[in-house]
Amino acid sequence: MLKIRDQAYRLHLFGLNQEQIADHLHISQGQVSRHIDAARKGKLWTGEKPVRDRANILIQTQFDRFEVWHNEQARIYHSLEMPLEEKALRIRMIGDVMRGVGLMSNYVPDATMLGLLEGGEVINAELDRIVEELRKEQEEKRMQNRVQPMPAPSSQRPW
Repeated sequence: MLKIRDQAYRLHLFGLNQEQIADHLHISQGQVSRHIDAARKGKLWTGEKPVRDRANILIQTQFDRFEVWHNEQARIYHSLEMPLEEKALRIRMIGDVMRGVGLMSNYVPDATMLGLLEGGEVINAELDRIVEELRKEQEEKRMQNRVQPMPAPSSQRPW
């Protein structure tokens, strides 16, 4: 059985509002909100994950949405209690939603874009390293100008 957080997130992907999810799961609306936020943060919205991992999570989210809507479409299609006209209307509406989900997948980065993004991360890391080296060199030069060499001891005393 799915965890409550996963159930809440799947119902959210399905399009239910937080009150409906709360009623279905027998929890408060505030808990539903926290579960949805936690699911989002645990999946994609943490910037600590590498670009490729974030893209894979985004793709998985798209598949999850498609699966939820596809399962609902199959449930409606096989329902014996629903009138034929209502079935047709609901299936058509779900088809429209699924096309929208498919269009959203155009915004998921492809392998070429991931390569460019990862290359950019490598370049940024190298630039950060160079900037740090330059900063250290400048600091050393500044410190050299502050320290005056002591004169060599002379054999004659001024007094």
